[in-house]
Amino acid sequence: MASDLRDELFLIFTQSGERYALHLKQVDEVLEMPRLEFVPRSPSQCLGAIPHHGQVLAVVDAASVLDAPAKGSQSTQDVPTVLSGSLTRLVVLSYGDCTFALQVDRVDRISPLSSKQRVAGGGEEDAAKWLEGVYPEPDGIVNKINTAVLVETIDRIFQAA
Repeated sequence: MASDLRDELFLIFTQSGERYALHLKQVDEVLEMPRLEFVPRSPSQCLGAIPHHGQVLAVVDAASVLDAPAKGSQSTQDVPTVLSGSLTRLVVLSYGDCTFALQVDRVDRISPLSSKQRVAGGGEEDAAKWLEGVYPEPDGIVNKINTAVLVETIDRIFQAA
C-alpha cells in the first residue's frame, strides 16, 4: 500500500520561475545546498560534486538541463551559476544505476498531481524530450518530468564531455 501511494506522489519544485514534478519514487533525498567540490573537465552543466553516503555525486544545474531545451535560453557553452540562497536545494535522484543531485531553486511540496489530465508535452518532435506532460494545477501549471529521459539526457551530456 505504501509503495502504491509513493507511485502517485510527486516532488514539485520551482526552477527559473517554472514548476516541475518528479515521481517521488525516484527521489532519494532533498538536501540543503552544501559546499561543492570542483570537478576538472566536467561539462558546464555540472556544478561540482558532493560526498553523499559513501558515494561522490555529480551536482547538475537544473536550469541548464531543463530551461535550455525548453526555452533556448542557455547554450551548452554557457557556464551555470552555483546558487546558494536559503531556498536552493539539491534533489538526489536515483534511476537505474544512476544517482546524481539536481540543483533546484526551491522545493515547493510533495503531493499527487490533482489534475489527471495531461494537456501537452512529451514527444520526439519536442525540444524538451524529458517533458512528459503539462498539467494544470489549482496553483498553476506543472511540467511533469520523464525521469528516464532526463537521466538519458544527463548521461549524454557527461559522455560528450
